[in-house]
Amino acid sequence: MTVLDVERLRRVAAAADRWAKSLIDTSGNNRLLYYRDLKAGTLALTGADPMAVTRLLSGKPQTLGQLFPEAQSRSDAQRRLRNIRAKMRELSEERGLDAGYVVTGMATWREPDRTPRAPVIMHPLQIDALSATETDFRLRVESSPIVNPVLLFKLSRDYGVTIAEDELLAELPEAGFVPDALLNRLTRAASRVPEFLAAPTQVAGTFLYEKLPMVQDIEKNGEMLAASDAIAALAGDVAAGTALASPVSIPPSTPDAVPLHDEFLVLDADSSQSYAINAVVVGQHLVIKGPPGTGKSQTIANIIAALAARGRTTLFVAEKRAAIDAVLNRLASVDLDDLVVNLHGGGTSRRELAQALGSRLQRIAHERQPQLQDLGRQLLTRREQLVAHNEMLHRRHEPWGLSAYEIQDRVIGLGGGRRPAFRWRGPMLQRLNPATAEQLWRTIGELARLGAFDGSRPSSPWQASTIAAEAAVADVMAATGTAAYQILPEAQQLLRTLTSECGLRQPQSRAAWRELLRLVHDVSRSLENFAPEVYAGDLGRWLTATADRRGRKAAAVPLGWFERRAAVKEALSLWTGPVKPARDQLHAALLAVADQRSRWQRCCENGSLPREAECLPAALANADHLDRSLTVLEAILPATFTDAPERLQRQLSALASDQLGLQRVARHNELRAALLGWNLHALLADLAERRASAVEAEQALEYAWLHSILDHIALTDARYAGMNAELMTAAVADFQRADHRHIEATPGRIRRLAAAHLVATLDAQPEQQQLVRKEAAKKARHLPVRELFRAAPEVLLAVKPCWAMSPLLVSQVLPAQRLFDVVIFDEASQVEPVDGITSIMRGRQVVVAGDEHQLPPTQFFDTTEDDPVGDDDGETALTDDVESLLQAFATALPLSQNKHLAWHYRSRDERLIAFSNLHIYAPNGNELVTFPGAATEGCLAHVLVDNNPVGYGPGDRVSAEVDRVVELVLEHAETRPGESLGVITMGIKHAERVEAALRRALLDRRGIDDFFRERNDEPFFVKSIERVQGDERDAIILSVGYGKGADGRMLYRFGPINNNGGHRRLNVAVTRARQRATVVSSFSARDMDPNRLNAHGAKLLRSYLEYAESQGERLSTVDTTPALNPFEADVRDRLTAAGIPLVPQYGSSGYRIDFAAQHPDRPGEMVLAIEADGAAYHSSPTARDRDRLRQEHLERLGWRFHRIWSTAWFRNPEQEVARAKSAYETAVAEANQPTPVSRPVIPPRTQKPTESSTAPTRTMPRPPVYPGAPITEYSRRDLAVLVAWIESDGRLRTEADVIAETMQELGFRKRGSRIVAALQTAVADARGANRSR
Repeated sequence: MTVLDVERLRRVAAAADRWAKSLIDTSGNNRLLYYRDLKAGTLALTGADPMAVTRLLSGKPQTLGQLFPEAQSRSDAQRRLRNIRAKMRELSEERGLDAGYVVTGMATWREPDRTPRAPVIMHPLQIDALSATETDFRLRVESSPIVNPVLLFKLSRDYGVTIAEDELLAELPEAGFVPDALLNRLTRAASRVPEFLAAPTQVAGTFLYEKLPMVQDIEKNGEMLAASDAIAALAGDVAAGTALASPVSIPPSTPDAVPLHDEFLVLDADSSQSYAINAVVVGQHLVIKGPPGTGKSQTIANIIAALAARGRTTLFVAEKRAAIDAVLNRLASVDLDDLVVNLHGGGTSRRELAQALGSRLQRIAHERQPQLQDLGRQLLTRREQLVAHNEMLHRRHEPWGLSAYEIQDRVIGLGGGRRPAFRWRGPMLQRLNPATAEQLWRTIGELARLGAFDGSRPSSPWQASTIAAEAAVADVMAATGTAAYQILPEAQQLLRTLTSECGLRQPQSRAAWRELLRLVHDVSRSLENFAPEVYAGDLGRWLTATADRRGRKAAAVPLGWFERRAAVKEALSLWTGPVKPARDQLHAALLAVADQRSRWQRCCENGSLPREAECLPAALANADHLDRSLTVLEAILPATFTDAPERLQRQLSALASDQLGLQRVARHNELRAALLGWNLHALLADLAERRASAVEAEQALEYAWLHSILDHIALTDARYAGMNAELMTAAVADFQRADHRHIEATPGRIRRLAAAHLVATLDAQPEQQQLVRKEAAKKARHLPVRELFRAAPEVLLAVKPCWAMSPLLVSQVLPAQRLFDVVIFDEASQVEPVDGITSIMRGRQVVVAGDEHQLPPTQFFDTTEDDPVGDDDGETALTDDVESLLQAFATALPLSQNKHLAWHYRSRDERLIAFSNLHIYAPNGNELVTFPGAATEGCLAHVLVDNNPVGYGPGDRVSAEVDRVVELVLEHAETRPGESLGVITMGIKHAERVEAALRRALLDRRGIDDFFRERNDEPFFVKSIERVQGDERDAIILSVGYGKGADGRMLYRFGPINNNGGHRRLNVAVTRARQRATVVSSFSARDMDPNRLNAHGAKLLRSYLEYAESQGERLSTVDTTPALNPFEADVRDRLTAAGIPLVPQYGSSGYRIDFAAQHPDRPGEMVLAIEADGAAYHSSPTARDRDRLRQEHLERLGWRFHRIWSTAWFRNPEQEVARAKSAYETAVAEANQPTPVSRPVIPPRTQKPTESSTAPTRTMPRPPVYPGAPITEYSRRDLAVLVAWIESDGRLRTEADVIAETMQELGFRKRGSRIVAALQTAVADARGANRSR
């Protein structure tokens, strides 16, 4: 056993003391201690017929006329019974309490400050109206009374008088009712109490004692309270609060992955509901916040079913009967109601419970295992296919970070026109991530804007430049400027000086210029070794003289030796070099001189001989500098520069003056080089060929990139490559059918599993089994539920794994034990934390469901008819908000264990919920997913009662409003009897006025009584705003009831709407209708001055009146319609062009239909919902949401449905337009038919399936084990095989059942100990072998 922390025990003990004190009421308001006669809420039976009273208390029903035969007394009794009955119904429906009693005996004694009057004997009372006008009633009481427990508690605590209730009840006779002995026994036992007397008074009324058992529970079970983490956390223990947090994370997509054998949905569940169900199944404490119509009851029903399938037990508690009924009706619709006991408001008597236990025990043998293998395979296949489609379409692919849907959308957004065929593939595509691709788009766009493709590129002398980087522009321009404005002019000047000095002609080309400079340079070199006169000498003779023999022979004029000698001597005489040359050296030097003279003569203007020039070094240096500069330029401008110096000057000047041109060219070349690095040669050529603009170039590149990724996806994902609209549509249809069948089959699976668990429990608890079977077989004198639980808890919970009741009854009905695996609270916003403690104490896991924006806890129902509750025109503090159990747990649990239900199903027209969604839920971060209806008729109306009604007194507009409401009720009953109706009033007295006026009106009406029968599935009601939470009807009339003053001025008194939390009450009132709502008031929104409204509820009332006056059309001035993406815009444009009138993004809140198609001849009438598999589709986390529930709910609201698969549209829009057109034409044809069109929607089952009359078939042949032999003659194996054969029919049997059947097969009539022992072993062997298989 876990040792609890001392501090935790201290905290819980302190909290328990506070809780108990808050529950104890010893004030004069406790009518079980201080009874007083009320004006209308009690009925004294002293004036009734004594014999009729005796018959009544003996268990025989009596009518009002039998009890009060005299007309005068009957009239007063009628009024009183009507009020008592109304209070009984109210307490039963709102608190789950049976509060009506006939009291016999009134104990009095003396106290210092007051005189108690405590009822003694209390017979539970039931009152039935015999007509809608409530002019007569039938009364009946239970024959088994109780003794006032509050009286016994008071006597014990304050006076030490302890007497057991059983001792007192034993004084009553077996037959009839004579109270005298009991009253005398009580008087004797309380003799020490001052002036104690028990007088035989008899009255009928309502009495409450539910808090006393809760106090006793809390006071007596401190350690049990402290052992609960939930209770310790509510008491303020931090460690306990930490222990409530679950480490388990539940992905929203869990339903797509859960094995079918482990999913136990018996009713549809969207993803938000499935999350809650799965969280509870894995053991999380949970808060379920369920706004109106979001399927909270359906979710709880699924949770109860899922827990039962796993052998886990549930205590389901809610104060309101409507909340209990909503859940149990759903379980009954799938034939699981026999797993539940409903003790709410006396829903099940002891006898009825015994019968239910017996029925359940008998049924287990008929629970067969459903054969679902084929169904499971098909459902799994289709589910996986649809999940794979969604994943394929919307999974983002790396390194691009884009999904196929997003890529297709972007491609469509690029529009039509000529598209490039170029694609990237392989590693290069992998490197082309979005940032790189975006850079490429900018690059090609900039290149296009530089005129690269459309011929708009500005002319420039740099046009042919190959400069590849803008960074080089500065250097190139510097070199160009220097060459143009410094080097070339200086070179030309030096050249002119040189030619002038030397008498040479000016060269006309750069080649001639260089040749001239080389010539002068060569002459200068020769003159370093010769005198200038050498150029005037006989160079031919000197050359012949210095030549070698071969040269001399080849000479034209041969020379003799002496001639040669003389010639050599002449030449040497002109030699000025430092060393006398050898003959061959001299010959070479003279050859150079001869060549220079020849070249000089060709360049010479005046016949001058070669000579040196002083400017030669400068001219050479400058020429080299010019060559270097031009070399640099020619590297980026190949084959550009002219040989003519004058033209060269003009070229260089032009280049030097066009820096911007060079920059553009450099940028062009840089951009082009970057693009060519990505293999875009062909694309650039194509763009140039079609003279593409910048936008076209960017789109072409983006298109190529996006299509390259799509091609990659198609190569790597066969699902994308093989996507086919017809196949997907068929897959959805198959999935829908299979999923329906799966959910339809689940109740049978659960019944089988629960039955198997029950059989195992019965085998494990034979004594408990015997007790429960005995109790089930009784006709009378059944054990109280509390005693039955004490004696047989395991079997009782196996027979009935779910017990439903008000939390205020738990301490009365259940022993103080941790009996349940899970405790579920519904409508917990109306439950104070202290009222939930004793329920929480009895469970291991807590689920709290409710809506924090609906009614808070209130003391409203603790008042009597005669208690002051505030004038309808004034204010009352009774309904001020206090902390609820929902708020307490929402704070105690982490956010991950606070789950909001999101889909709103109730309203057939979203205008009925749109107001609350906008003003209540969306501002608090829980915007509802609502669905627009296809119907066009009005669903919301405002009826303004005449400000000066004829026939009414001044200021009596409220009476006029009452009469108008009655007219509307009667009109509804006559014209729409098939639609349920409720009337909600703002104030209590106004509800009473309406009820009274309606009763008077019904006296003169015939033929509509059936509409007002209380036992209808959804009976008509008139309730004040405090009582209506949890109720819903097809139609609602909301009557404000607060009028103007006699002077016609607004009084601004709106009862509970003006109080703290008034907006929550209004939220409840305006969200009860499924099909239509009518608001009736004697003033309009314009009559309400906004500056006079302080309370949030009053401000909201003005807004709602304005909304109702517009028939739900004026909700918000802000347009929240989302913009269409390119794919959606393309669908709109093409379908519109095909003749389908569309309204895109149809709806007003969290969920919009992609495209609503209107009837061609009836504008405003919507006939077809067209949806794609885009963002809204992907936002739903499960295939069930995406591909079944959303479509089916739209169909329930009157839509026909068509799906556009975006990939199919992308590949072949014309074909998809044709499909949509065909669906539209079919929808129009169906809309034109007068008969309703059937929808593939599975309605809830309204009756239990009949059990098959055919006997189950055994799957094994009967073994050759024959009767007649002693038990010892049968081998252990033979007996095990026989047992296996008996159980091979699949029927569930307890061990005792199997033994009995086996004995029958073997012919044994008596259960001898050896026979039983042998057969027990055989059963164990057979079942063990079966499990191992």
